[in-house]
Amino acid sequence: MEYLLLTATVIPQKEQKNLSVWDSDKRFEEYREALIYYAGFLGNKLDRLIFVENSGADLDLLKGEIKNLGCEDRVAFIQFSGLDYSPEWGRGYGEVRLINYAFDHSDWLKNLHREDVVWKCTGRYKIRNLGRMIDRKPSCFHLYCDLRRYPSRWLDMRLMACSFEGYQKYLQPLEKLFSEGSVSKNPEELAYDMLAQVVERNGNIVPRFNVQPKIDGVCGFTGENYLKGRKNQLKQGVRVFCRKVFPWLWI
Repeated sequence: MEYLLLTATVIPQKEQKNLSVWDSDKRFEEYREALIYYAGFLGNKLDRLIFVENSGADLDLLKGEIKNLGCEDRVAFIQFSGLDYSPEWGRGYGEVRLINYAFDHSDWLKNLHREDVVWKCTGRYKIRNLGRMIDRKPSCFHLYCDLRRYPSRWLDMRLMACSFEGYQKYLQPLEKLFSEGSVSKNPEELAYDMLAQVVERNGNIVPRFNVQPKIDGVCGFTGENYLKGRKNQLKQGVRVFCRKVFPWLWI
């Protein structure tokens, strides 16, 4: 079965650094649009959808949208107060904490079978080619992600996929790693360092997507849409080209 885990923070920490999208109403609308978009995959490419939120925002409107679409039996909402950590630890820490809470509290995720796949996506973003990415995924992996060497060593946490074993081995430990080391390095850099070592030891990690994700949404750092503007479109085109022609060039 294919699961999609959407992570959400509707009302961000006031002290959070390097964040461009602060307005909670705007963020809520982005989550609403993305949730409706992904609900359209249920019964086709996706079997279950889990929406986990950590700021205590009112989610009744989102639940109503899902009910109107008639798919409430395939969508679960999980919510907790999860912003009680130092902003210095970064948004990557909050993201991993959301993932861990979902796996700890979702009956679906606690009872995964070996062949089940969980796609994790930052909930404000719409992956426009998600169906193709699911169709083209490797036949066997514990963790399927994008590790980047250029322009910096980085785990792209916007989109990942894992098995239950992959979650336990590689994603669950990141919460402790990030809380202990995020003052000196970005969480995504720490994650790269750890996962790249596993790749070198031939662990069951696929470190590059077979398909370049088409991420439609506003970057939390720059405030620009990933698919709009000449610069972002050029960057997207270069990555598509390099993924096909120079697969060893992780950018």
